[in-house]
This record gives sequence, structure tokens and C-alpha cells, in this order.
Amino acid sequence: MLEGCTIIGGYADSTAHRFMGGGIYIYKASPTVMNCTFTGNWALNYGGGMCIDTDSQPVITNCNFIANSATDGAGADNEYSNPTFVNCLFADNWAWEYNADSYGGAGMYNFYSNPTVINCVFAVNGSPGWGDGGGMQNNNGSPTLINCTFCGNYSANGRTRAGGIYNLYESNPRLTNCILWGNTNPEGQGQSAQIYGGHPVINYSCIEGWTGELGGIGNIGADPCFVKVGCWFPGYLKDESSEDLPVWGDYHLLQTSPCIDIADNNGLPDDISDLDGDGETVERLPFDIDSNPRIFDGDNDNIPVVDMGAYEFLNETPIADAGPDQVAECACNTAHGTKVILDGTNSSDPDHGPLTYTWTGPFLESPIQGAAPTVTLEGGCPGEYVITLVVNDGIENSEPNEVVITVVDTTRPEFELSVMPTMLWPPNHKMMEITPSWTVRDDCDASADVSLVSIVAHEGDDTIGEGHTSNDIEIGNDGSIFVRSERSGNNMGRIYIITYQAVDEVGNRSVRSANVSVPHEFKLLARIGERWLCRSNNINVPEDLNSDGIVNLMDIAIFSNNWIR
Repeated sequence: MLEGCTIIGGYADSTAHRFMGGGIYIYKASPTVMNCTFTGNWALNYGGGMCIDTDSQPVITNCNFIANSATDGAGADNEYSNPTFVNCLFADNWAWEYNADSYGGAGMYNFYSNPTVINCVFAVNGSPGWGDGGGMQNNNGSPTLINCTFCGNYSANGRTRAGGIYNLYESNPRLTNCILWGNTNPEGQGQSAQIYGGHPVINYSCIEGWTGELGGIGNIGADPCFVKVGCWFPGYLKDESSEDLPVWGDYHLLQTSPCIDIADNNGLPDDISDLDGDGETVERLPFDIDSNPRIFDGDNDNIPVVDMGAYEFLNETPIADAGPDQVAECACNTAHGTKVILDGTNSSDPDHGPLTYTWTGPFLESPIQGAAPTVTLEGGCPGEYVITLVVNDGIENSEPNEVVITVVDTTRPEFELSVMPTMLWPPNHKMMEITPSWTVRDDCDASADVSLVSIVAHEGDDTIGEGHTSNDIEIGNDGSIFVRSERSGNNMGRIYIITYQAVDEVGNRSVRSANVSVPHEFKLLARIGERWLCRSNNINVPEDLNSDGIVNLMDIAIFSNNWIR
């Protein structure tokens, strides 16, 4: 037994058997090889990673064959042997062109060999020269392939032979529950690029470009919906001086894949590698390449059926993310109400399937669908609102996730103040009633409180020339306002400044003032009227207050400013 080893940089370039098996050479032996990696190995002829030669029946389990090279069977080469491969990966192996007799089979080459290959992935293996079968070539070999995935393999041979599996001479492979997709040859990605030649027996498999001419039952040609398809970087072909760039894929099935629960349970082999470690090897194969249950109810119809390909779709519960907690400005006293935009876009599905979003909570539209809907909070006044998101991947719901919306009021009321009258005349020393009026609007508070702050005059009581009166401002018990119609005889007039405030429920405050004036006199205004539009013609006119040569509205404005200051 060989277990848990990594073999790297092996080199086989001599004569006879020494040009075979760069990583490991098995001759007339049947060892068990488990949990090993063969990478970066090279052979002049056969089996860059591994060569199994002459009457050998090894069991190879959970091994990786990556980036090995040879003329034939860069990953693994089987000669006159019948090995078994279970849960193995063949990727980025390169069958280089030694001469026109080079065969190919970059992933695996089977010469008069009938291997059993179970739960294996052949991805982005390439045969760029005369060789055919980027994933596998069978030369008088008839392998049994069960639940295998071939994707992104290529053959660049001008003879247009398969990038996936090429069957030469009397080769009769049997494919059950397999996927061959995205493999290419110079003609493209049709059926012949997936599998070509021989007399294959294909059942319950997904073949790109499937025409039905190869027969079999349960076969489909629909996109298997891999999480990510691997390929070789376009525009490059390997030769002695340059390298292709393999783009790795993820060959798990999306939740929307047509390959889920559609294959054949009876096509599964016995658990000859005892993958579950229970000592029973005649039971049906229990696991896929990921060690997940091989027969599973992936479409949630209560009927467990095996999937096509190496990976069984095992639905994972989606994850809801209702986004970070939010703070929203109150707008409950508006026609539109307090609105917030919810954000569930960071929710995820480990299976990469599409999600539906359901939000519930204290908002008018509850429940509502969508990743980022706009909702109107019930009431919408200051406080906390807890909203719940649940996502569904088409099979099951996520655990609920909550977002807390805190509504605050930080906006001052919109407040406008006016008074009547705005001017008192004549200055007869009498108390005159002033009537204030206002408009107030607050997005949050329907009844903001309006109150008087102060009333002041810009000149004091009992000043010279104003009649020697005092107590010129009075406020009644009912809030009525009276001011005295008088002003100092020596000044331009008196101005009363009346100030109110509007305060909402949480204390946001707006302050506004309005003026009531008692002018000094109206004589100048009368003279301006008498000389209206009079042009001075370089003669000083007293009523031309701004000295612009004409008596007009500008002079009225200056006059007005003088007596309301």
C-alpha cells in the first residue's frame, strides 16, 4: 500500500521500461494507492504521473494527477492492465508531441486495458500535437466509466478527434451517469468533441451536442450548469517553448442543473474501496468525490436519485443577510411616510443558486419580496423597528436574519412668521394691538408648539422726544400683543422686533422674528412722490437720495431702509 504521498518532479527518459511512469511505475503488481498526489512528473513515452503495466490490477483511490506530461497518458497510462480508479482528479496534464505516432490521452491512456473509473474528474487536460483525446484515449481499451465528469479538455489535432474521449480501433467504453461538456477539438464543442470513435455504450449521461445517434437510454444534451467551467486560456497551444494557461473550474452542479436526480441508481458499482470504512465492499458505492452521500434527494421531491457526474448535488442552506442596522429620518407627518430601503444583497447561497427574498415586519407592505425593496414603516415615528429577512434557494429557507431600523427626528420645523400691522402711524402714543400669524410644518410632529420668545424695541422707553411714556410693550393674559405707537423725535423712527419659536416633540427648534415700525415722518416720501422720475441734470436734488441723477424706486428703497432701521 502507498498512502498519503506526494510525488513531484519524477523523470523517465531512458530505454525499455525506464521511459514509462515518471511518477510511479507499476509492473505486474496490484497495490493499493490512496490519498496521493502526482504532480509535475514527466515521461519520455508513457505515463507521466503513473504507468500501470502488464497484468496489474491496482486500486487507486482519492488521488490527484496534476500537471504531468508524456507523449501518451500524461496523467496515467494503463498497458494490458485492469486497474480501478475511485474519486481521482486528472487535471492540467499535457500529452506532448514526440512524433506523428504519438497517441495522446493527456488525462488517461488505455492500451489493451479495461480500467474501472468511478467518481473521477478529467479537467483541462490537453493533447495539442498529433495526439487525440485530451481527457482520455482508448486504444483497443474498453473502460467502464461511472459518474465521471469530463470538462475543458482539448485536442488540437487537425484530424478533429475528440477533446473529451477518443476511442481507437476496437474500443468499447461504457459510460453511465457521466457528464462530458465543454471539451473541444478544432471543429468546436459538438458531440464529436466530447466522444468520438469506437462503439461506446452510453446511458444516463449528459453529452454536449447530443444527437442520439450513439443510442443508449436516459441521455441528455442540456447544459449541466457547473458552478464554473474550466478551460485552456484561448490563443495558446503548448509546444516546446510555451505553455498554455489552464483556467480551473468548479464542477459542482448548480441548483438549477438538469443533471440532478436524473441518473441511474442501479448503475452505481460496489464500494470496492470501502469509502465509508465499514468493512463492507459489496454494498453500493456510498459517496461521491467529495465524500457526500452518493444517492441524495437533490430536487426535494422525496425520491433519492443519484446525479450525473462526479459531484452529487447536496443542497446547502442559504444564508440571509438583512444588512447593517440603519438610522432613518422621521417623516411620519408626511403624505409619503417614513421610508427605508432594505438591503439583502449580501445574502448568499453556497450552491450558487438563485434566491428569493421575503421581508416581514412593521411596515405597510409586509410581506414584501425583493433583494432591496423600499418600504414604509408603520407609524414611522421615532423608535426602533425590527424587520426580518428569509431567503429561499428553491429548496429550503434560510434562518431568519434581522435588521433594526432606528427612526430619529433631527430636523427643525419649517416655520414662517408675520405680523399685522407692520407699521404704526401716526405716532400718537396710543397702545396698538399687533396680531401675529404663522405657518409651521414638521415632517415628524403634527403639532409643533409655537410660543412667544421676546418683544423688544430698538430704542428705550421714556427717551427724549418720544412723549416721556413707559411700558410701551404689553402682553395680555391671553397672549395678545400691544405696542405703543410712538418714536423718538430725534431719530429715524422706532422698530419693535417680535420673536417666536416653533419647537417639535423632541426639542428641535426654529426661531423667527417680524418687525413693526413707527417711522419718524412721511414728508420725504411725499417729496419723492412730487419729484417722481425727475432728472437732476447735475443740479443737487435732495430727494435723489442715491445721487444717481433720477428720483425713482431706488430712492424709495433708501427712504424705507432709513425709517425701518
